[in-house]
Amino acid sequence: MPNLTRVLTALYCEPWLIQPEMHRRLCDITWAHVNGDAHASDGILAKFDDEVKKDRIGDVARDGDIAILSIGGVVGRKFSSFLNSSGVTSVDVLERIVKEAKNDPSIKGMVLDVDSPGGTVSGTPEAAETLAEFSREKSLVAYTGGMMASAAYWLSAPADAIFASPSADVGSIGVYAAMLDVSRAYENQGVHVELFKQGKYKAMGMPGTSLTDEQREYLQERVDGIGDWFRGYVQGNRPAVEESAMEGQTFMGRDALKVGLVDHIGTLADAVDYARKHTAR
Repeated sequence: MPNLTRVLTALYCEPWLIQPEMHRRLCDITWAHVNGDAHASDGILAKFDDEVKKDRIGDVARDGDIAILSIGGVVGRKFSSFLNSSGVTSVDVLERIVKEAKNDPSIKGMVLDVDSPGGTVSGTPEAAETLAEFSREKSLVAYTGGMMASAAYWLSAPADAIFASPSADVGSIGVYAAMLDVSRAYENQGVHVELFKQGKYKAMGMPGTSLTDEQREYLQERVDGIGDWFRGYVQGNRPAVEESAMEGQTFMGRDALKVGLVDHIGTLADAVDYARKHTAR
């Protein structure tokens, strides 16, 4: 239960870089486990495009001298194992793989094969910087045939080029935090929560309590700060992205190209070819 408590706190009290639909799914999965209704899962799901031949080497696929790293599902740090039922990418594992690839002389470049709705703020900026360090020495290309949203776009921003299929869903540059106020539901059940604390921001979002105006202002400032960080990182790495394209919305591949979110419409094979042709540093 301690791990579930930590997950519930993160789901309802922390800012997220994710599509709301997946956030709701994670909440449902978590409450299913709290209620004892969830099933075991098979772990992190790796998804690769069939049009490129790959040889599995450890945790990363290879197409000759180009590594192909899958970023699928929800992105975050040290997820509890039960969340694997939704398919997750651990940034801890991602960083290890990228660092190993950077130090491997047989790898000349890397393609990120992305299909993710985003994830947590925690760990995402650091993983993006690890990818940026890789791109300063070797070719880094990002591709999506599905979704490259929010935290997944943050991770992709330092790539030399971003490819997308015409029907891909790209963007969602923004951040939000959701606080669950169940105080009225508690009252209707005859439950009254008395909270003893020190510090006006301590225990924000405690079940059965409501936020104060000061707490709401604090949370909004925190969300704004992370949002400015995200937008600034995108602008610093991809100056062609239009301001109007960074309001939390997503774009299909061809429209994403028009607003600067991606550089090319193509396939995973095209992304691999691009990485191979731009291996020199």
